[in-house]
Amino acid sequence: MVDATSHAAGSAGEHRRRSSWLQAASFAIVALAVLALAALAWSNLDDARQGEQQQLQESLARTRERVSALVQAAEMTAHSARQAALVHHLSAQSLQPLLQSLVPAFQQRPELSYLGVAVADTGEYGYLERSESDEISLWLYPAPTAAQARVQGWAYLADGWQKLADLPGEGYDPRTRPFYQAALMPGLAGTWMPAYRWIPRDGSAAPLWGLSYVTAVRDIDGRLLGVVDTDMHLPSLNRFVDALANDYGANLRVVETLPQQRVLAGPQVSREPVTLDPALAAVLDGAAQGRVALAEGSSLLASQALNPGPGLHWQLMALRPATAWLASLRQQALQWLLIAVLLGAGTVLVMARRRAERRLRQERDYADAMLEALPGVFQHYDQALRLRRWNHSLERVTGYTAQELEGMDAFTFVPPDQYPKLREGIEQVFDAGSFSLETDYLMKNGRRVPYLFTGVQLRLGGRPGFVGLGTDVSELKQAQQRVLYLATHDALTGLPNRNLLVERMQGVIAQVQAEGGVAALLLLDLDRFKLVNDGGGYPYGDALLKAVAQRLGDSLGEDGVVARQGGDEFMLLLPRLDTAAQAASKARAVLAALAAPLHCEGRRVHVEASIGVSVYPQDGQGIEELIGTADIAMYRAKALGGNQVQVFDQDMRAQARERVQLEAGLRTAIARGQLHLHYQPKVDLRDGRIVGSEALLRWQHPELGQVSPARFIPVAEASGLIVAIGDWVLRRACTQALAWSQAGLAGAKVAVNLSVRQLQHQDAVAWVQQVLDSTGLPAHLLELELTESVLAQDMQHVVQVITGLRALGVAVAIDDFGTGYSSLGYLKHLCVDTLKLDRSFIDTRLEEPREAGIVTAAIALAGALGFTVVAEGVERASQCRFLAQHGCDQVQGYLFSPPVDAAAMERLLRQGSFEVDTMLAAPDPAGAG
Repeated sequence: MVDATSHAAGSAGEHRRRSSWLQAASFAIVALAVLALAALAWSNLDDARQGEQQQLQESLARTRERVSALVQAAEMTAHSARQAALVHHLSAQSLQPLLQSLVPAFQQRPELSYLGVAVADTGEYGYLERSESDEISLWLYPAPTAAQARVQGWAYLADGWQKLADLPGEGYDPRTRPFYQAALMPGLAGTWMPAYRWIPRDGSAAPLWGLSYVTAVRDIDGRLLGVVDTDMHLPSLNRFVDALANDYGANLRVVETLPQQRVLAGPQVSREPVTLDPALAAVLDGAAQGRVALAEGSSLLASQALNPGPGLHWQLMALRPATAWLASLRQQALQWLLIAVLLGAGTVLVMARRRAERRLRQERDYADAMLEALPGVFQHYDQALRLRRWNHSLERVTGYTAQELEGMDAFTFVPPDQYPKLREGIEQVFDAGSFSLETDYLMKNGRRVPYLFTGVQLRLGGRPGFVGLGTDVSELKQAQQRVLYLATHDALTGLPNRNLLVERMQGVIAQVQAEGGVAALLLLDLDRFKLVNDGGGYPYGDALLKAVAQRLGDSLGEDGVVARQGGDEFMLLLPRLDTAAQAASKARAVLAALAAPLHCEGRRVHVEASIGVSVYPQDGQGIEELIGTADIAMYRAKALGGNQVQVFDQDMRAQARERVQLEAGLRTAIARGQLHLHYQPKVDLRDGRIVGSEALLRWQHPELGQVSPARFIPVAEASGLIVAIGDWVLRRACTQALAWSQAGLAGAKVAVNLSVRQLQHQDAVAWVQQVLDSTGLPAHLLELELTESVLAQDMQHVVQVITGLRALGVAVAIDDFGTGYSSLGYLKHLCVDTLKLDRSFIDTRLEEPREAGIVTAAIALAGALGFTVVAEGVERASQCRFLAQHGCDQVQGYLFSPPVDAAAMERLLRQGSFEVDTMLAAPDPAGAG
C-alpha cells in the first residue's frame, strides 16, 4: 500500500516535472523563435537602412556623372567656339558672323547662359545670351576707344535675325575683366573661374552670380587673337540640379570648397550662393556618409569631393530625411512574421529592380535624344578605330545605312589625301585627350564636303576610344572667301581697294627696279560730287560711282589697274611706262574719257575730275610717299579750279609743307594770342556817315610775320579749324561792337563773314543766338555775310539759316556777289538785307560801257529786289562818283580807310562821317586805274 502510494506520488511528480520541462521548453522555443524573428527583423532593418544609404550613394554617383558631363559639355562648347574663331580668323570684322555660326551649338546647351568672344587687339566683345524664356539674342560691344560707337543687339527668330537694340557705347573693355585675365594664365588650354558676381544684364537689381569657363584663342604662331568664355549663372545651374534631385529622389547640394565654402546649388539658392550649414561643413573632407543632424531634422548623407574641371573644387552632397517607417519598424520588430518580412523584402527587391531598369531606360533614351539633337554628326570609335555608335545625322549625311556603318573603319570617311591629317588627329586624341581638325568628309556617292571635327577620349570598361562631333563648314568656307574678297575689293564698285592696289604696287616697284622704266600712280577725285549726292540722293550717287568705275576701267583696259580709295576718290596704277611724260598723257586720256556723258539711271550726266600724277621713282621711293605726292598734285588741280591734270613737282611739296606749317600754327594761334581783328568802315554815299564796319581777321605769326588771309583762310577751311576760329572772331567782334554801342557811338554795327564749314558743321542759328546771349550784343548791331559760294551748297538749308538769323534780328548780307556761283533766280528766294558787289567789278575800268553796264545792272537788280547795295574795294574817287550816280547805297575801301585796329576804328566812329562831296570832287591820283 505504501509502495503503491509512493509510486503514484512519484508518477505525478514526474508528470509535473515533464510538464514543467515541456512548458519551459515551449517557452524557450517561443523565446528563441521571437529572438530569431527579432534578429531577422533587425537584420532586415539594417539591410534596409544600408540599402537606402547605398541607393543614396548611387544617386550621388549618378549626380556626379551628370554634373561632370555638364561641365565637360561647357568646355567642349568653348573649345568648339575657339576652333571656329580660328577658322574665322578672329577680328572685329569677323566677330558677328562667328557668333552667328555658333548659334546651333549654343542652342544644344540649354544650361549655358552666355557664350562670349572678346577680340584681343581692339577690345570688341560679343556674346550670345539665353533668356529665361529660352530666347537667344546676340550682342556686340564696340572697341572701348571707338568714338560715338554703339552697342548693337539682335534677336534670333525662326526667320532669321531681327534688330533688338541700338544703345550708346558703355566703354566696356573685356580685357580688363577677371575672366579675360584668367584665360591668359600660362600652361592652361582653358580654366574655370570659381563662382563670382556678374554684371546683371537682365535689368534686375538683385545680385547675380555664375561660373565661367575661359580659353584663349591663339593662332598657329601663338599670337593671342582673343578669348572665348562659356558662362552658366546660378539660376541655370540650380534648374539642372533640381531636375537631377527630382529624378533621383534626393536633396542635392553643390558646394564650392575653394576659395571659400559656399553652396552654389541646392535648397534656398537662387541668384547668389548661400552659407553652408555648419553640420554639413564638418563633413567636407573627402567622401562621407551616414546621418547628419540638420535644423529641419535628421537626414541620411552621402558626400563626395568633385573636381569636374580645371579651377573647380566642389563637394557634392545627397541627403534624404531619416524615414519614420524605419523607427516604426524597430518598435514593431517582434511582431513581424518571417514570411511577411521575406515577402516584403522580395517585393522591395522586385520594385527596386524595376525602378533601376526604368531609370536605365530613361538614361539610355536621354542619351539617344541628346545624340539626335546634336547639330552635326556624332561618332564613337573604339581603340581599333571601328565605329560603335552614331546618330541618325551620320546616316543622313553620308548616305550609308545603319548596317553598313556598324564597325566601319574611321578612314572610310576621308579621302586618301587627307589620311595624314586624320592620323595626326587620332594620335592627338589618344595622347592629349582631345583633338580638333578640319578635313574633307567623303560621302558614299564620292562627294567631298568640308567638315570641322572636335572630340575627346572616352574610356568604356577600361578600354580606350574616342567620340567626335563633326560640323559642316561649307557655308563658313564660302563666308571666308567672301570676307577675303571684301578685304581686297570695294563692295560698291567691285574694283580693287587700296589694300589690293598697294599689294600690286609693291610688285610693280620691284619690276621697275629689276627692268628699268617708270611707273605712275594717278589719284582721281570727282569734282563737286557732293552736289550729286545732295541733288539725286545717295542711291543715285552710288549708281554714278559705279558708272565712273566702269568708264575708268574701260579707258585703261589692260594697261593699268583701277582701284577705289573711298568716297569719290579713285587710284589708277600705270605700270610699264618708258617716260614720265607718258603718265601725264595717260592721265589726260582718262580725263577725256570722263568728259563724254555718262548714262546713269536714265539720265545723261557730265562728270569732271581732278587728277594728280606721281611717278616712280622720281616722286617717291615708297608706296605711301607716292600716294602722298599724288594727293598733293590732285589737291593742286582742285585749287586751280578742277577738271584738269597736275603732275607732281617739288614746288608742290614746298606748298604742301607750307600748308602743314600754317595748319600747325593755326591750331595754337588763338591760345597764343596771335590772332586779332581789324575793322574797315562802311560809308553811306548820301551823307558820308559811317554806318558800320566789317571785321577782318589778321594773323601775326612769330616766324612768318603778318600772314595774308589769302594764305591761311583756305588752310583753315580745308582743315576744319575755321569753325573754332570763326567762333573766336564772332565773339570778339560782338564784344567790341557792344563796347562801342555802350560808349554811345553811332555806326557800331559790325559785319562778320561766315564760311561754308561753319554752316555745315553746326546749327548756325543756335550758335549765333548763344554768342549774342553770352556777349550781350543786341541782334540789330550784328550783320553776317555769306559768300556766294555758300549758295552753291544746299540751297534749301541756306534759306532756312537765313530765315532763322533774320528771325533773331540779325542782318544778313550776300558777300562777293557776281562771282558766278549763284543763279539770279535764287535771289528772289533769299530774304537778305544786303548785296555786296565783289571788288572784281569795281577794279574794272568803269568808263568802258561793257564793264560799267555790268555794275549798273547789278545795282539795279539789287535795288529792284529791295536790297541795300554795298560796293567793296573802292579806292578811287572816280569809282565812288560812278557808284553814287547809279544808286549804290554804301561803299567800303581804301578811299576812305584801310582796315584798322579797334582803337583806330573807335576814333573814326567818334569822327562819325567823311566829307563825301569833297572826296567825290577830287581827281584820281596820277597813274590810277
